[in-house]
Amino acid sequence: MKIIAIIAIDLIKDFLLETGEDVTSMGNKVEQFPRSAGPNIEEVLDSFLHEEKKGLASSSLNQYSIIVGFLRECLNSCGYQFLEEDEYHLWKKLSRNKKKGREFCQIFGPDKIPEIIDDFLSYFMLKLCCGKNMIIASGRVIKRLGLWLKEKKYIAYEESSMMVEMGELAVKELPLVKEFEEKLFRLVENITLPQGEEKIEDVFLIKEIEGNRVYLSATEINRSPIAVELSADLTRLCKPGWMVYLHVMRTPHGWRISMTGGVDPCLGGRI
Repeated sequence: MKIIAIIAIDLIKDFLLETGEDVTSMGNKVEQFPRSAGPNIEEVLDSFLHEEKKGLASSSLNQYSIIVGFLRECLNSCGYQFLEEDEYHLWKKLSRNKKKGREFCQIFGPDKIPEIIDDFLSYFMLKLCCGKNMIIASGRVIKRLGLWLKEKKYIAYEESSMMVEMGELAVKELPLVKEFEEKLFRLVENITLPQGEEKIEDVFLIKEIEGNRVYLSATEINRSPIAVELSADLTRLCKPGWMVYLHVMRTPHGWRISMTGGVDPCLGGRI
């Protein structure tokens, strides 16, 4: 009977974990963990697309579907980073179940959407091989989604306003970021620099733009800002507040960029 009881307790534990509860001591008390949300993100995004298709042309609806699909992918792959400890515990248990593993969007509710919007627009969309039109459309879709989620009372007014503002910023700036990245890469690829006196590899904050001079502040190294000269074509594109991964070198003619990586416009950090 003792063996049967132990097996029964183990089965009960597995069931409780799968339904969002955890058992710290089966003879003493049961501690509640968050349950899977209802409706979950996947269901809410499906409803959003279903309602929006009534007023959209087929080409626009296709863009909406693609961008919402990208948002699901971003949430499923990166959303766990924004979870509280007990939510993270639940996500691990439900997503790693060998038989019935669930995605992030199948576990959590739409209140988790606003937290990832900055990363989705500032990083995820920029790293996809999307054209200018799709990048601009992503900002418009996020703006509309933010309003819709508030109308349905899934998120608060403040969260909705943040999504709307980020969507508007994305429409204006993401195409500039994409163009700046491409032109800066081509510039660096085609120049030959003399031996540098000092080298810095860091993620730099664009602090100020003065004519063709861009002032950069290193984020990992404690030192005063440096200035690099860029063409007018490049300085018209970039904005203060952007973060840029760079290798810079101090030469007899001043600081020069020797290698470049990605650009993060940090939309959320400027709202």
